[in-house]
Amino acid sequence: MKFRLAGISLDVDVKDGHAIVNKVRPGRSYGHVVQTTKYHHLVPTNLTITSNLNDTVQLQFNSGSTWIFAKQFQPKDPGTQKNEPLQCITPRARSQDQIVVSVQDSSATKQPNPQSDLLTIL
Repeated sequence: MKFRLAGISLDVDVKDGHAIVNKVRPGRSYGHVVQTTKYHHLVPTNLTITSNLNDTVQLQFNSGSTWIFAKQFQPKDPGTQKNEPLQCITPRARSQDQIVVSVQDSSATKQPNPQSDLLTIL
């Protein structure tokens, strides 16, 4: 998922190592990765990225069904990357599951729309 915000770009993906995946296997762990570019805006901002799962029947973060990453950015701050473990639970309970990501930007007058990824459970 790609979010374009004032002065910064934000990518949120599920990864197996360095590869972005959209298919996961029960019994395996993956990374739910938030990555930003350098912050080029002149006004400091606070970003709050919230990732939500429907439930914890098939997928779960260490914190359960919701993971929140908040960071303050100052002008010229370098890009950052944050990784949260995402477990695919055994046994397979469904064929697909969804992650919905929303972003709150304290310096924006209009907030970006939430986005979602649909993961296939193998």
